[in-house]
Amino acid sequence: MPHGTLANLANSAFVRTPPAFAERIVRCLLSFPQGTVTNVLDPTAGEGDLLVPCRDLPQTRLYGVEISAERASVARARLPQAELVTCAFEGVSIPKGSMSLVLANPPYFFQDGKRAEYRILADAGTLLMPGGLMVAIIPARSPSLVPLVRPYPHLEVPRPLLPR
Repeated sequence: MPHGTLANLANSAFVRTPPAFAERIVRCLLSFPQGTVTNVLDPTAGEGDLLVPCRDLPQTRLYGVEISAERASVARARLPQAELVTCAFEGVSIPKGSMSLVLANPPYFFQDGKRAEYRILADAGTLLMPGGLMVAIIPARSPSLVPLVRPYPHLEVPRPLLPR
């Protein structure tokens, strides 16, 4: 059973990604290859804030999963070309190795004794194709950061971000 603050759980731990921040992530941190299709997934899409900056990129297919019907409805209105599913991420079946990019701002709470964001990001990581990329917004001191980084020895994370 999930647990966290009542306010956090009341809205499924939804914290909106500021649209300007999402825009900076897509425009300043990422580059998209010319001439190839890019599959982009947000496993906890909310209102589509992380996918919206990708909507006009050529040859990009957008996919999102959102547990809240209300937020999924907002995302559908903003992203009519995207394939959006209304359910919990753990309830969808997506082929492993099918995504080029995962953009995520997962909820932060415990479920069944584990951090929800770790479970979501670990599962989403299996969907990346070889050479795929994940950009996740998680607290810098999150205990879930270390297990996510450990399997990728070539990944560099600035030391101040890693818990001691």
